[in-house]
Amino acid sequence: DLRGDSAAVSSSSFSSLNGLFSCLPHQAPPPCNSQTPLAKPNPQAHDPFALVRDEISNVGERMRRSIATDVPMLGDAADYFFAQGASGKRVRPTVLLLLASVLSGSERPPNVADVDRAAPAAHLTAVDETADAPSYLRSRQQRLAEITELIHVASLLHDDVVDGADTRRGVASLNAHASNKLAVLAGDFLLARASVQLANLRDPDVIVLLSTVLEHLVAGEVMQLNADRTERLSYDHYMKKTYYKTA
Repeated sequence: DLRGDSAAVSSSSFSSLNGLFSCLPHQAPPPCNSQTPLAKPNPQAHDPFALVRDEISNVGERMRRSIATDVPMLGDAADYFFAQGASGKRVRPTVLLLLASVLSGSERPPNVADVDRAAPAAHLTAVDETADAPSYLRSRQQRLAEITELIHVASLLHDDVVDGADTRRGVASLNAHASNKLAVLAGDFLLARASVQLANLRDPDVIVLLSTVLEHLVAGEVMQLNADRTERLSYDHYMKKTYYKTA
């Protein structure tokens, strides 16, 4: 239910894909000519982030609420990279929601307010017939976007400890700001909260997939950490490591 109809990608899905990205340039540019006037770029016209900006804002607010804890030091540490100015680009949630829009076959996602109302019950199973189906489905997709970003930020906290990094997202890294121990524990806490939210979706296929992603994150980090000279120069090793760590 989080991925739409997985049996086949219908022609309507391809139509949605074309519609979703119709703002992107698809025609060959004119021949280079000194007399050809250059069009002024319009960043908004080519900005896929704008298509889900309101949703991503709501996802970010719910993430911050989801990591609240009665242990102040742990809460502050876990919230370190979700605070205003250090939240990053939210690439993974954005890609997830854009793909969900395309694969759903609908021209645009449900109304943001309707999705917000469905969100508190988003952990229930998909057979809940009392829910507004499109809003209910979108709320679960948004929940998955939250989980994905929680896992990503947890991996950043751990990576900075492994790499001895001093900065992250233009500010001091948490390990430099506080300590390695607190950074590791904050990352563990985010993974725990992500795991709880993942289990609440009650979709075994998605649970297996995201659990495999966690396994790959660790494997990729170890591959990078222990690579010898031959492996560091190997394109195949690089691609496998990058697939595990990022892709």
